[in-house]
Amino acid sequence: MSKDLEDHGLVSVYECENDEEADIIVGLLESYGIEAVLNSEMPHSVLPVNADAHILVNHADAEEARRIIEDAKENGELDIVEED
Repeated sequence: MSKDLEDHGLVSVYECENDEEADIIVGLLESYGIEAVLNSEMPHSVLPVNADAHILVNHADAEEARRIIEDAKENGELDIVEED
């Protein structure tokens, strides 16, 4: 993650494997009132999301966002297949 994003108070809370996973995580966090954005080093309009894509939230929301993601994964609420 770039220093510029850190300067704006954004932190990475999840690393995505694909577009579908990114959409699910952003939607989940937004359903809890946490603003989330996708950041990737690659231009998303040209290439699909790859493993360098991160879900970013405001620093103040980071702990809660991580808890929400982990709880949803543990409860089977996220339909995400993790690749080895």
